[in-house]
Amino acid sequence: MPRREARVDLPKTVVLAVLVAVVAIPLRSRAEPQAQAAVSEDPRRLVALADELVRADRLPEAEDALRRALLEMPDAIPIAVNRASLLFRLSRYAEAEGVLRGVLDRSPDHPLAHYFLGAIALRAGGRGGGTDPEAAARHAEVALAGFSGQDPAGRFRRAETLYLLGEARFALGEEAAGESAVRASLETTPFRPGPRYLLARHLIRAGHREEGEQELVVFAKAKAASEAVAHAGSLFRDANRPDLAESSLRHALTLWPDHPPALELLARVLAATGRTEEAAAIRSRLRNPRTR
Repeated sequence: MPRREARVDLPKTVVLAVLVAVVAIPLRSRAEPQAQAAVSEDPRRLVALADELVRADRLPEAEDALRRALLEMPDAIPIAVNRASLLFRLSRYAEAEGVLRGVLDRSPDHPLAHYFLGAIALRAGGRGGGTDPEAAARHAEVALAGFSGQDPAGRFRRAETLYLLGEARFALGEEAAGESAVRASLETTPFRPGPRYLLARHLIRAGHREEGEQELVVFAKAKAASEAVAHAGSLFRDANRPDLAESSLRHALTLWPDHPPALELLARVLAATGRTEEAAAIRSRLRNPRTR
């Protein structure tokens, strides 16, 4: 079973719970980060520089800034995890694994470290080569135990880890456990197309064609809405076109009326253009979102 096709919805600008919020789209107009040569090797400034570079979509330079910060603060676990997340996004899996195992040497149950090690095991197999869904499932289970917070970021991390666990269980042929994990992920983030597609594919293969095809319809809407949100973020950040960003977001909301990332970004776009009352009304919809 191919493992990459289910993760069709990973936003280009997202780093899971690290340098930027997982469902937030960078909103400031693109401004060139300070030249690295002009920044001292103060680790706090290097971390701030890395954040700016991520927002400018300059991931290799951001990773290098965090690498230099770790030379000054080698025991700073949050910086190490942030760096590993960037290495993961850059598909530099062996380097990411080395950093993450160093984190576990100091903090054996660190949930984000286990999450990324599980993701690496499912995609690149870690040090053994080939994919390793059994290792992915083990890491996901440990990560789940650490993601217990009820704040939005904590709930999203847990949902993403359940998605990872579902992928691993399906890869191991544990269909019931995989379906249970994916459905649990969708309870928190029903707007996410990746787990929706994984569930639809499982249902069709299990002979539940009608239900699977219904899930595919929902998946198509979720995928289109997610792509519209990502496009809106690029329009606002890179092109400085809040009008076009707003249009793209309102299109997303016709597909998924209470899509949380779309609502959050639309509220920020409206606030940035002085329409504060409209922004407040949009934010009020975030408190009780519908699932479809």
